[in-house]
Amino acid sequence: QLAAFLEVNDAFAPGETTLGDVQLQAELLVASGVVVQREGQPLPGVQVSAQLLDAAEAEPGMGGAMVETDAEGRFLLRSRHSASRARLHARHEGYVEVAPREVVFGERDLVIELHAAASLRGSVVLPRGMDPRAISVHIEGLAAHPNGLPRGNVDADGGFLVQGIAPQIGAAAAKRSGCREIR
Repeated sequence: QLAAFLEVNDAFAPGETTLGDVQLQAELLVASGVVVQREGQPLPGVQVSAQLLDAAEAEPGMGGAMVETDAEGRFLLRSRHSASRARLHARHEGYVEVAPREVVFGERDLVIELHAAASLRGSVVLPRGMDPRAISVHIEGLAAHPNGLPRGNVDADGGFLVQGIAPQIGAAAAKRSGCREIR
C-alpha cells in the first residue's frame, strides 16, 4: 500500500496552494491479526491502535497507527515509520482488553482477545446534609482497566454506575474530593 504524508506548518491561504510533486512511499506493516471475544468469536468494529515504541524518525507520541477490524474481526495496521517494537491497544464498547500487547514490528497472525466488560450499579448512603454529587466511585485491583481506573459519578439521589470493569476480582472505593477513601 502506498501513501503520502504532507506536513503543513501554516494555515492554508484562501485560494489554491501548489504543493509540487508528492512522493508516494510504501507503508510498513506494524502488525496484523484478528480480535476475538473470550469465546473465540471474531469481533468486528474494534478500534486497534499501535504506539511505536522506538521509531527513530518519529517524534515522541507520533508515528502510531489506527484501524478498525472488518466483519471477520481482522485488522492490518500500517505506518510510514519503522520501529522494532509496538504496543497494541484494542477498544470496543462493552469490552475490555486484559492488557496492552507488545509486539515485534511486522508481526502477523496475532490473536487479541477482549473480554466482555462488567458494570457495577449501587447507591451511596451518606450522613444527612452531605451532597452525594461530591462523591466518585472507582474500581481498584485486578479489575482496574489498563487505561485507568473505571469510575462513575454519584447522582443527586446517591446512585452510581461504573462501566468498563475487567471481569476479575476488584474492590469498589468511594471518595469525596479532599477526604479519605470509603471502602
